[in-house]
Amino acid sequence: MPKHEKITGYFERVIFYNEQNYYTVASFSVDSPLFDEMIVVGYIKDIDYDQNYHLYGDYTDHTTYGQQFKFENVEKVKPSDEASLIRFLSSTLFPSIGKKSAGVIYDALGDDLIQKIKDDPSIINSISISDKQKESLLSGINNSSHDFDAIVNYFVSFGLSINQIMKIEKKYTKNTIEIVTNNPYQLMEEISGIGFKTCEKLAINMGFDLKSHHRAEAILINNVLEHMARNGDTYVYLDLLQKDFEKKYSDYNFIDAFLEVQKRRMLMLEGDKVYHHTQFDSEQIITSVIHSFPNQSLDKPSDKKLETLLQNIEQSINITYDESQKAAIKTFMHSDLSILTGGPGTGKTTIINAMVQIYKELYPTIRIGLTAPTGRAAKRLGELSGTEAFTIHSLLKWDLDNNTFKYNYEEPLDIDILVIDEFSMVDQWLFARLLEACANVKKILIVGDENQLPSVLPGAVLRDLIQSDLIPVVKLETIYRQKDGSSVIYLADDIVKSNYDAIRFEDDVRFFETPNDHVDHLILQIVEQYINYGYSINDIQLLAPMYKNASGINILNKKIQQLINPAHPDKKDFKYGYHNFREGDKVLQLKNLIDLDVSNGDIGFIIEIDDSNKNDVRITVDFEGNIVEYHDELLSYLTYAYCISIHKAQGSEYPIVIIPIVNSASYMLRKRLLYTAITRSKKNLLLVGSQSLFLERISKADDHIRLSSLSESLKQYTMFNQ
Repeated sequence: MPKHEKITGYFERVIFYNEQNYYTVASFSVDSPLFDEMIVVGYIKDIDYDQNYHLYGDYTDHTTYGQQFKFENVEKVKPSDEASLIRFLSSTLFPSIGKKSAGVIYDALGDDLIQKIKDDPSIINSISISDKQKESLLSGINNSSHDFDAIVNYFVSFGLSINQIMKIEKKYTKNTIEIVTNNPYQLMEEISGIGFKTCEKLAINMGFDLKSHHRAEAILINNVLEHMARNGDTYVYLDLLQKDFEKKYSDYNFIDAFLEVQKRRMLMLEGDKVYHHTQFDSEQIITSVIHSFPNQSLDKPSDKKLETLLQNIEQSINITYDESQKAAIKTFMHSDLSILTGGPGTGKTTIINAMVQIYKELYPTIRIGLTAPTGRAAKRLGELSGTEAFTIHSLLKWDLDNNTFKYNYEEPLDIDILVIDEFSMVDQWLFARLLEACANVKKILIVGDENQLPSVLPGAVLRDLIQSDLIPVVKLETIYRQKDGSSVIYLADDIVKSNYDAIRFEDDVRFFETPNDHVDHLILQIVEQYINYGYSINDIQLLAPMYKNASGINILNKKIQQLINPAHPDKKDFKYGYHNFREGDKVLQLKNLIDLDVSNGDIGFIIEIDDSNKNDVRITVDFEGNIVEYHDELLSYLTYAYCISIHKAQGSEYPIVIIPIVNSASYMLRKRLLYTAITRSKKNLLLVGSQSLFLERISKADDHIRLSSLSESLKQYTMFNQ
């Protein structure tokens, strides 16, 4: 078989099929943490949807449809003891042993290698591996229990990762195999990080009865979760849920399945609304805490004292607050809970600075917590305010494995004043977790731009809090920033106010009109020109709405890498999935890793690739002074950062922002998305593509208004408790 890339997974659905020559375009679910699905094209006659496949081929960049995988050979995956043991031995339980070394061990000792080593540890001396690997092998086997060995050997052949198996074994201990065999779908309800797809794959591989009521209930729960993820809603209407379920799964009884998941409190029914229990409980927590907040108030300064303090601040930083800004500061000082909203350049950060300084002056020992949803937003808030800021996950001490937080009702934060910036990005579940930890907090200020994109996860919390009319809201509308980036700010302001006739592309805002098939070439020219002017690639950020389309994130990243950081004999490369990481690459962190002090959205540069051990390649990344080493599964948390999604950029600012405006992404381009992208620019904004498409899409409001009952819940609580 010729040497090709290999991807493993299963076919999700066929997009196009030619019955004459079997040419197929399909969505393929990939067994890789880098991405969930991708488009594959090739020739295959009959697809078995219950079967895992190896596809051999190459990644291609289609000029219209973006990145695809073109396969030339297909192979069904057959579970085997050999594959199971090699996965086990190359897992994190055995440092220094990779797949190649694991294969050497298996070839030497066979299927019962674990028992052989336990019976006679000296047998490892007959294996052609290094002393370090022998030590790792012996230590890993001696430190794992017989029960755990059996559990790993049983489940790894069904495609579960070692990390997943460890989580399952920790939950069920000696009863693991019995419990999971009885109902593999139970995992999605009880194990953090395991969803329906994993359970379905496990059930199929185990030969579980797919007509079981357990599967029907799991499908129903997953339908609600998928609806929430797809639309950002916190609930789904019962009649729509039932209609969709019965259309796709007519063999199951909807009422029976729904009653069962209600009994277990997985789904909650309120009137005609169906909630996943996480959203229902979060709404109740937010409502309850807000209405009882705070347990103890801070003393409020008199207006006279406040005026004196403001005058001192104005003199110290050479600024003059206007009446609207002073009113905002007074509202915060006199309110236990308040909201400050406004667009770029309206002075939100200036007001935060004043509030922090005033309270430090009034109460020198006061504990002030500044937080934001992303690492870059938190860092920016800290730099502008002169006070250390944290991500919400870091502030609450998040445990990645269990998706829980150290700080909660039982162990609240030791903070008097809490300021939450970039609040439009905060989802309902996360806000509930934050409020749970606020028993000691006496004052909360919520800061955000209500015109930006809502959170990626379900909810529209900033909108709902404002619409509840229960919390004092100050809306800043006057633009104060007159110099750097001013034309970007006025473009954003014109979009918000629908002043489309006033839009001009001049000064720091430029639009380069060009045909769709020329956009990538022109973007490369622009980037190269900025580099020649003396800017670094760290100053330049490409933002795009989609990953896989033409002029999408995947294609632009590869092309910018070739331009900025091409292959060189002095630079090491490492291929991981469809990435070919190279020393000097600009990379993006995809997940919060609190222990490593790196957050979702952080951008850094690869400073070293250590491939001295081919089975354990390590990549070292510099995140502005924070040096982080990646290996094994941690590598799945890295991707290129030359071009990133608009959602990932939210909360950050960059000196130069370049945005492709192409037809293949037109359905994603909406007013709120484009506004968010534009406001990421601190100085220069360059739009490349179709100007007419841009002007058309900024007038296009979101097709879907997020469904959420938080505002209604807050109002009803007030009525019932008056």
